[in-house]
Amino acid sequence: MGRRLAASISRRISGWLRKLPRRVLRSLPLPDARRRFPAELVGHWMGAACIVVAWCSERELSISVSIGPDGGVDGTVGDSTLLGGRLRRNRGPIGRKMNLATDYLITAELDGCIVEKENIRRHRLYMPFNLREGVICGGVSTSGAKHNGKQSMRFSAARMQLRRAAEEGRAPAAE
Repeated sequence: MGRRLAASISRRISGWLRKLPRRVLRSLPLPDARRRFPAELVGHWMGAACIVVAWCSERELSISVSIGPDGGVDGTVGDSTLLGGRLRRNRGPIGRKMNLATDYLITAELDGCIVEKENIRRHRLYMPFNLREGVICGGVSTSGAKHNGKQSMRFSAARMQLRRAAEEGRAPAAE
């Protein structure tokens, strides 16, 4: 009796595990090429983030990005220019319920030094964020190593807050 029960449980678990990937895939968001992003994200955003790496003497990183309805992103982060920037969704409904990751992620190549005064240059940018009450809140990190000094380590900034830039002919929103 014990063996039959164990075999039955094993078959049920195996069946469930075989179906798991389909269940998980169904809960994930569609590829970004098929989606349009919420209108409240589209536009020009400006603000700053606090640099959190100890080896950089600068304490603030200026950010200016423009997000298109198709998810294209251009702009500047620090002293570098974004190339081939893309906005994508960073989590699905399961991740949101479990409070894992952020709602959105901007990825881009970087052209130029991110901090010119200190000759800090990185190749890739990652900007995870949520949109809270009309403010983009998140952080910035770059490609780089975990160790090996200032010229190759990951560059990070936290407490990023970007506000929609005032459009020409329109007064900026009161804060």
